[in-house]
Amino acid sequence: MWREERSSWTQQDELLAICIEVVDSWGRQLLSALVAVHGGKLQGSSEPLRIRHPGRPEPEPPAPESTTDPAQIAAFLRPTKS
Repeated sequence: MWREERSSWTQQDELLAICIEVVDSWGRQLLSALVAVHGGKLQGSSEPLRIRHPGRPEPEPPAPESTTDPAQIAAFLRPTKS
């Protein structure tokens, strides 16, 4: 038996990945609704499950916030007394 090396997934792999992501989303919505019905609130936050695979463009990570205020930069660089 031999296996063909591919740079992309088959339709079955794609369907399975989509199903997993949809079930995760459904579970999050159900949990949120059940907690809200009982007067609670979800603590913390977590990212939805996203399966990385070839062929799907990845979102760029957000750029870190930077400051250009000279006073804030000087305060950051000022040595602290121990």
